[in-house]
Amino acid sequence: MLADALQGVDERAIRFAVTLAGRADKAGDAKLAESMLEKAASDLLGIEGHSQGSIAKNIAKGFEKLGMVDRAAEIKPMRTPVMISTKVVNNDTPRKGHTLALVGTYEGNIGTPHLRALARASGIAWGFGLDIALIDWPTKDLEGLCVRTIKDSGTAGVNHLSELLEAERVILATSEAALGGSLGHPIVTTHQPRGGSVELNSFEGSLCVMIGLGRNGLPAKILDNCDNQFELTGIGASLETAVAMGAIAQCLANLD
Repeated sequence: MLADALQGVDERAIRFAVTLAGRADKAGDAKLAESMLEKAASDLLGIEGHSQGSIAKNIAKGFEKLGMVDRAAEIKPMRTPVMISTKVVNNDTPRKGHTLALVGTYEGNIGTPHLRALARASGIAWGFGLDIALIDWPTKDLEGLCVRTIKDSGTAGVNHLSELLEAERVILATSEAALGGSLGHPIVTTHQPRGGSVELNSFEGSLCVMIGLGRNGLPAKILDNCDNQFELTGIGASLETAVAMGAIAQCLANLD
């Protein structure tokens, strides 16, 4: 079965070869790792679509771990022209290590509300040194989503989205991952916190603050599974999503 998988040239076989290369490298067999990566790189030429770019990145990382930087550069995919930026990530922008998590609550596929929310979050995240997590959004194509957002939105700050993407400060994630703490201490926002509002400065380490898009806020499945509930205004007032994002970003940026 192992031999059959290695002889294949489909996406599954290529991913399997990359995985084996990683294991070979960890085992100290650099030659086998290189051989597996070269096979994967060769077979990748027959793959089309977004998955090709994703696999190419993994192959390039494999070569980099082997110290083959030049070979990695040959494999690493170039971003589409609309995403290429002549700017570099601003190292002067303070990085707090906190994440602004936008939970997709709109029905249907990606639409204008999603793009508008991401565009607004981009400027906010850039200005306050935060990361963005798109929770339970109906897409697996992060780069395509960012391209579309930049193209279709005239919102101030959206021009920073390409830089955030390049710096891997925008990710797709599931609510399970966020609630599990993989993005930082999970904190949900609500105007009716169960048991009272938590204080953000009472936590140590990175925080992942979840905000529900749309007028209904976060769904019950998330609120019911997180005891860390934060109310922003102190009086239980409901806020428009963009206003809440900006205010919460300011709170996170002010943390020690």
